[in-house]
Amino acid sequence: ALIILAALGIFRVGVPRLLHPHALPHLSEGLFLLLGASLVNLALGIGLIRVGKKTDSLVLLADGRHLLTDVTTSAGVLAGLWLAVLTGYYWLDGAIACALGLHILVTGAMLLRQSVAGLMDRSSPEFVGQLVELLRRHRRPNWIDVHELRDWRSGARVYVDFHLILPRYLTLED
Repeated sequence: ALIILAALGIFRVGVPRLLHPHALPHLSEGLFLLLGASLVNLALGIGLIRVGKKTDSLVLLADGRHLLTDVTTSAGVLAGLWLAVLTGYYWLDGAIACALGLHILVTGAMLLRQSVAGLMDRSSPEFVGQLVELLRRHRRPNWIDVHELRDWRSGARVYVDFHLILPRYLTLED
């Protein structure tokens, strides 16, 4: 959600620069700082995504993708500022800011959707299909019904719950 707010903030700054372009002060120092920060974010983002995939951590994956979005944004800013200085078309600064704001908005919406799905314990249809097949293969003749099958994840752990209907004559031990 904060990424989406950042995109809206970029639009708030980018649109006036697109409509009323002006020269950019202290540009060379800013470009070097942006390049250095982008390289650090790139390394950190790749590392977080690797660990997030290994541990099935939604938080690490989201943070890693957020940092890679920052790197993409910074690369666009660097290219836009470089083009604006070379051509003298300072409106490019605002145009590229708006284009990158749109990119960030789409990325933020995807991350928000994934986060909500993870928080709401959304089941994976593929995984539920695998569970159904596993239960089918191990089915016992005295099972009457299996229903209310669901799964949820917490990090790398997967939890499964279902109702198993058995004949009335079976004891709890059986």
